[in-house]
Amino acid sequence: MTLKERIKYILRKHPETRFSRGLFMWAYCVEYLGINIGLSREQFLEFWKDEASVERVLRDILKENEFKLDPKSDSKRYEKSAQFRQDNLIK
Repeated sequence: MTLKERIKYILRKHPETRFSRGLFMWAYCVEYLGINIGLSREQFLEFWKDEASVERVLRDILKENEFKLDPKSDSKRYEKSAQFRQDNLIK
């Protein structure tokens, strides 16, 4: 099963996960990773609530001149991203 198929499966099986990244990741971990990460469900969801805020602020900060990648490194990042998508999502 590809990553894309796994994600669709989770969204179909647990439609409420469309509205919460934390709920989605919890369902994904339970369904596919089968691991106990040592956190309660509530702690895990709290982490993801905070993670979303951190992610938004991080994206904004990475746009500032001090932290921007030089054009060569930035283009390399897009190449790696495209290669990853091609290797993992389109099978």
